[in-house]
Amino acid sequence: MEEATFLGFHETLPAELHGCCPMASHDYTAADESHVLWDVMALLLVSLDNLSRVSFLVHADPARLADEAKELGALHGWKALSVSRTLALAPKGQATLRQVLEKSIAQIDSEVVILSDVALLFDPALGLDPLGLFRQLASEAKLLIAWTGSYRDGILTYAVPGHAHYRTWSAPDLTVFCL
Repeated sequence: MEEATFLGFHETLPAELHGCCPMASHDYTAADESHVLWDVMALLLVSLDNLSRVSFLVHADPARLADEAKELGALHGWKALSVSRTLALAPKGQATLRQVLEKSIAQIDSEVVILSDVALLFDPALGLDPLGLFRQLASEAKLLIAWTGSYRDGILTYAVPGHAHYRTWSAPDLTVFCL
């Protein structure tokens, strides 16, 4: 099994930020030049050549994550699919959650599909393995998952401790882009 790949500008970061999602724990303002520079560098790094079948765009702030995912889609011509919206609009009882998402992804004409609004997949009542599901869904196109959480020291986290959807994975076999 491969180790997780952290794609970022590791060499240019201060030592205290190595091995983590650098923007996830600091409150930056628009006037912070390093924040703007990091955004530009991160957007340039996320390209078709650097993506695995399933890759993750990670940040703790859902609004910022949504903005960055939208910007990436516009920059590269990639289409997005809201998982929550797709499942809410699906006819009830006619297909499994996986079948609905597979069909929706297959209908999108894009080399990369950005999956957003994935929180529903973490609902404990569903008993899903979201990472396994994403791997299964990646047969039609490369997937870039907009992931609200963090990646630090080889641990991928979804949500925050205490949240009903909080989950962690140690040394997952993933490509992770931290904002």
